[in-house]
Amino acid sequence: MPELMINDTPVHTQIGELVLDAARREGVHIGFVCGGNGLCQTCECRILSGEEHLSPPNDVEKIWLTEAQLEEKRRLGCQASVRGPGPVEIETRAEELRQKAIAVFSSPPGTTVGENLGQFINTFIHINMEHVRRFPFNMFYSVTKTFSTPITVDDARRMLEDVRRMSSNMQPEQSIHERLEVSSDGHGSDGHGGSSASTSSAAPAPKPAAIAAPAPEPAKP
Repeated sequence: MPELMINDTPVHTQIGELVLDAARREGVHIGFVCGGNGLCQTCECRILSGEEHLSPPNDVEKIWLTEAQLEEKRRLGCQASVRGPGPVEIETRAEELRQKAIAVFSSPPGTTVGENLGQFINTFIHINMEHVRRFPFNMFYSVTKTFSTPITVDDARRMLEDVRRMSSNMQPEQSIHERLEVSSDGHGSDGHGGSSASTSSAAPAPKPAAIAAPAPEPAKP
């Protein structure tokens, strides 16, 4: 059985299956809007290794992807199919954007929010502007494909499922440096297997009961 790794997730597939179909079946996030015509390009992905085990770029990919993108091993998941048993490692464009968005909200050590936000915006603009720039030259193809295979209700539902899945995975896990910061503020582990917060919030020891004063002696007659 062919070995396919998408976004660091092993995916079961078979010879001849589209990357898009394999990813969706296994619940791996990959864009999906136009019904597999290559119009939306949201299923664009980058082949990290094993490109020789995929089908070569077809006419649809050559229409929408530039030569530079093809040289960067960019492919459309709705067009690229598995043709060999060897391992293939893929990162989807949706995952690439998700990682950049996470870096904005949880900046890795040595980076700033401004730097990561700038990278995210530049990547987002570059991706969409490249699509818009090529659209006028591919208008006839786009119109023909749009009317021949219109977007169905299932396509729209799948797109919403993809957005929901990506949103649910947007919150990153607490990083090591964040945990250390919490610990230094006195709200994390005290380094002795216990919690400083629980120690500071422990109830104070009860005060000893007051000793009753002795009763007065009766007056002498």
